[in-house]
Amino acid sequence: MIRKTIITLLLAAMSTGIIKASGEIDTVYVANNPHSVTVISKGNSRRVEINGREGIFRYESSVTDTSNIAAGSDEPDILMPFIKTASKKKRGSYIDYFCDLYGGAVIGTDAEKGFKRAGWEIGMLNLVKGGIALSSSTELSVGAGWVYRRLPIGGGMMPDADHGNLYLKPIAEGFHNVSSSISSFSLQVPVLLYQNIYDNLGIEIGGVANLNTYTTAKTSWHSDQNKHKTVFKGLHQRMLTVDAIARIGLRGVIALYVRYSPMSAFKPQHGPQYDSVSLGLSIGF
Repeated sequence: MIRKTIITLLLAAMSTGIIKASGEIDTVYVANNPHSVTVISKGNSRRVEINGREGIFRYESSVTDTSNIAAGSDEPDILMPFIKTASKKKRGSYIDYFCDLYGGAVIGTDAEKGFKRAGWEIGMLNLVKGGIALSSSTELSVGAGWVYRRLPIGGGMMPDADHGNLYLKPIAEGFHNVSSSISSFSLQVPVLLYQNIYDNLGIEIGGVANLNTYTTAKTSWHSDQNKHKTVFKGLHQRMLTVDAIARIGLRGVIALYVRYSPMSAFKPQHGPQYDSVSLGLSIGF
């Protein structure tokens, strides 16, 4: 009789931890080698029967908050130590602000002579971003941000322009300490698909539409002991270009990104044509 009383008290204490209709789990106790576990739900009440070697233990509780129970789900909203029911909760729709500050190197590829040197870029991929969870580990987002790029010109070439048409020419004899570059500022709209890989590690791929608002070229040099500088504005730039981007890193912390820009900043026949690849770090990924 004393043994059965002790077992009954232990099972009663056990029910506090292994069965909880809603809210957070406090303590989990292990029911060793149960023959069967039966969960019966009816209305707002729920009954659990554990059939073991010492008889049948029954526990009944009322469900006061059903907001976390998915409609039509066959899974009971309880935690049993011998049944794995943990899953990631969907984030749903969300809006973030001032995230994804990034910077890195820009290298001209498939370009005319003079674009083989590395430049740099800095930007904020998402001044504002709205997203929606497609599953517990996949999200789709659309944002708005900005980027500034500077691509140097070298290889014995320097820029010149005629009626807004930019072209490259060999550095003139007698010019020294020549420094030339093309700069651009763009508003950008990224459309990205995020996939969680493990824990806080994830990968993101997508496309970025760039609204190019301002593109200039400049060059400076010394000759006859004098310094000269020329800035070329009003160039025939493309108003819209599209990039591809991929990032991998720790969510909300840092990521490595690669970005491919297959479209030149200038319209065909109105400026040098070049592709570029960017590589760098993104903060607040």
